[in-house]
Amino acid sequence: LVGGAIQTVQTISHNFTWIPEVDGSESLHARVFLPLDENLTNDQSEELEITVLPEGVHAVTVGNGEMINRMPVDFSHRTSLFECLYYAGEISPNIRTFTGIAFYGNFAESFSAEPITIWMGSTDLTDLSTGWITSSELVMVFDGIVAFPAGENLISIPLQTPYSHHYGNLVTLIYRPLAIQYSSQLDHFQCQNRI
Repeated sequence: LVGGAIQTVQTISHNFTWIPEVDGSESLHARVFLPLDENLTNDQSEELEITVLPEGVHAVTVGNGEMINRMPVDFSHRTSLFECLYYAGEISPNIRTFTGIAFYGNFAESFSAEPITIWMGSTDLTDLSTGWITSSELVMVFDGIVAFPAGENLISIPLQTPYSHHYGNLVTLIYRPLAIQYSSQLDHFQCQNRI
């Protein structure tokens, strides 16, 4: 974008249009090119990490992430099993087929190839106080390897089998099989507590 003159310490906003050509993760930044620029250290914005979704796919964020915890996958133990309900009001009524699931992680260490199994189902239950919903009552949607990189990351898992959600609340069951060793207690996800 060719802009007009910018005076010293002046701020001018510009709107940019960008049409991505491929799906996936991208890193965007803005850069100012100024002839005879006296300060080249302030010409580029910070990187903006984005995910380009395929046409017709919509992302829904559930919760506000006010807590951190070792769920849905707990690396401080050699294995973990986690089940969660996502209430109908938290999910857009227009979304009926789930093609992926993602979690906001903040990891002290990196795990490049962790086996994970995920099941999904629909239920009228509003809590799990009477017991968990077993995997035999759910649909296996993912059984494969997932990378959990160090630092703050969005950990996206494309489902091998898209799940058609028909009614009520969505239930997910996530299993990490027995590992050889214990890991750090500093590998967390953003989550929230419902009371």
